[in-house]
Amino acid sequence: MTKPGTIGSSVQVVPEKVREKPDTKQVENILNYAGLWRRFFAFLIDDVLLSGAIFATLWMVVSHLSFFTMLYGHLSFFTILYLLVIFRWIYFAGMESSQKQATIGKMVLGVIVTDLKGNRIDFGRATVRYFSKILSQALFYGGYAMVLVTEKKQGMHDKIADTLVLTKDRYKHAEYDHPLYAALRSP
Repeated sequence: MTKPGTIGSSVQVVPEKVREKPDTKQVENILNYAGLWRRFFAFLIDDVLLSGAIFATLWMVVSHLSFFTMLYGHLSFFTILYLLVIFRWIYFAGMESSQKQATIGKMVLGVIVTDLKGNRIDFGRATVRYFSKILSQALFYGGYAMVLVTEKKQGMHDKIADTLVLTKDRYKHAEYDHPLYAALRSP
């Protein structure tokens, strides 16, 4: 004989209350959005690290390219700029789409990049987010200032790429009635 609420010995019937899914607004209310200053300082950490790595890399490349510079002349400013953009793109898009979901600066400050549902983003979406930052900067950094006034603390690049920047714990610390919230908080 089986207990009420179970079918057979290993399958449990899910009560009707658990089957209800929260609407998008309910899920949005529990996400912990990262603010402007935390994001800014994470960027500064990344920028200092990247600048050092790029400088060291360029120093090694330029010092070992004497043969090529004799053949082709000096490295042009645009070649170096191109290499900088490629290096930064791979760093930001690669780190934000990785298992950690964050660059080194974001990891230090406990921030992650997710899609609108709090899930990990793929490299393509991270690439859109990275190159959308050019537009955020071109508007006198107004795209970044949007973090101060948007409901989900999204910059222009986040809106374009459909991403969120959340604190590492992702969810506000509170008890919610819906069983899905407990599942969202579990690792």
